[in-house]
Order: sequence, then structure tokens, then C-alpha cells
Amino acid sequence: MDGSPAVHRLPDLAPQVRIFMVLNDSIMIPQGISCEKYQQISPESVLVSPVFYIFVFLGALAGTPANAITLNGVPGSQPNGWVSPVCNGSSTNLAPCNIAYSRNPDNGGNLTDGYRISWGNPATTDGQSSLTWEGPLAAINPIPLDGTAVNLGTLTHNNRIIFGGTALSGATLSLFFDFSNPDTDTTVLVPLTINETTNTPTLAGCPSFQFSSTPCDDQITLSSDTFLLNIPTTGNNFLAVQLFFENPSTGVPQSTITSAENNLNQLQVVGTFKEVPSPAPLGGLAFLSFLSRSISGLKRRYQLSS
Repeated sequence: MDGSPAVHRLPDLAPQVRIFMVLNDSIMIPQGISCEKYQQISPESVLVSPVFYIFVFLGALAGTPANAITLNGVPGSQPNGWVSPVCNGSSTNLAPCNIAYSRNPDNGGNLTDGYRISWGNPATTDGQSSLTWEGPLAAINPIPLDGTAVNLGTLTHNNRIIFGGTALSGATLSLFFDFSNPDTDTTVLVPLTINETTNTPTLAGCPSFQFSSTPCDDQITLSSDTFLLNIPTTGNNFLAVQLFFENPSTGVPQSTITSAENNLNQLQVVGTFKEVPSPAPLGGLAFLSFLSRSISGLKRRYQLSS
């Protein structure tokens, strides 16, 4: 023996079944190969060529045929579904806004439990203002890539009368996109701008977006609407989604919710999915990220118990 570590190889099989991996003291053997002939191989005794990892990376980059991707649901991410609140323009001094988070069980049977953020010092017995996200229960299989809009959930603005100085000016909705084929998920942070207007005695003092006869309407705006999802599809493409509100009475897409004072306003949040090229060459961190996800996926599928 020359002191070099032993290199263990599978027998001469077809090229597509000769690749194997060793992870966490377990040997990973491709499907279709009997594992009874192969003993446990420790990571210290195995030499794996760097070329192998390059092939793993390229395999991940090849992605999944886009017409096969299924969206299982879009719940709010745990624990609250909302992050980064802004109170009167401040992200640090939040106390004046009396922010509260809660879950709002849906009784209609067609939505998941709601994720609610509430704020404000109530000026009436109607309570605080709030925004509630509810994602649909039904899976979208497959997701369309032809520009067809699909319903991803509902955003409800409960617009109550609150005292000045206690209003949110922004909050970020944290959505959990749960996909299968590939079996993966990703979190999308959707920033919203909240325009809580001052209630003036007459409509003359209200903003230009005023539409109701009660002074003064408030408005919620999508600060960003297009998001690149960390999901490779075909070639060097990735999945992206564009979000917008849809007025249920007109079906017109819009980037804002305008709500009359002391009223509840509910709009569908719809999205269009598309394939887009990678925005930049993948660097070392991106390589490691894809490699880690590829290994993790293979491990879930093929790892043998010791």
C-alpha cells in the first residue's frame, strides 16, 4: 500500500448508472441498482472527481420542463406572514402604531387561514385597521406560462377610523410559494405602501384617488410587482411571477387597492408566470446554492439507511 486512500468504484455498468455519491456516511446509489452488493463506504475513503460536481450543477441548471411545474399553494410564511412594518415612516419606532399579528380562520372552505396585520389606535368601537392575506387551497397544475392570470389569493383591507400618528405607512407580505415538480419552495417578499389619509370635513381636502362620498379614502399600493423565483426551468431559464390586484367586479388588473373609510375592501391577488433568462452569470455562491439544492434533492430520493 502506498498510503493513498482507496478508491471504491461500482462495476462496469451502463454510463447512466455508474455515478454515485457519498453523503453523511451513506452511499447514494441510482434507482434501479440493487444495493445489497455494496457495503457502507465512508466519506474519508472515497475520491470524487470535481467533474462529478460540475455535472450535478449542470443537471440542476437544466431544470424542470416549465409545463410540468405545479403550484400547491401560497400561504403566508410562518409565523406571521407579515414582516418589515413601517410606522409613520419609521421602521424602528413602531410603538405608536400598536401593531398586532393574528391568524384569521376562514369559514368559507375555499381559502387557507388568513394572515393578518392590524394597526392604529381606534377612534371608534370598530377597532383597528388591518390587512389580511388568504391563499387558495386548490393547487394550480400545471402553472400556465402563456400570460394567463391565475388566482393566488385574496388581500382584504379592513379600513377603520384610527387616530393620527398611529397609522402604518408600509408593510411587507411574506408569501410562501410551495411548488412540486420540482419539489421545492421559495419565499417572496411583497412590499406594500399604505397611504392612511387624514379625514377632512369635506371631500375637497381628500387626495386625487378619492372615489367614495365619505372623506377620505385610503390606498394600498404594490411597491414592487415582479419577482424572480429561485426555480430553474428549462435551459438557463428561471421562473418569475408578476403580481397585481384584480377588481372582482371589473376584472381589471391594478396595482392599488382604494378603500372607503370605515369599510372592508377585498381584492383578488392574481399572478402571471413566465420563464426568464438568468439575470447574471452564476458566481461561486450561486454554484454552491445550486449544488447544495441538487445534493439535497438527490439525498431525499436515494439515500440508503445505514
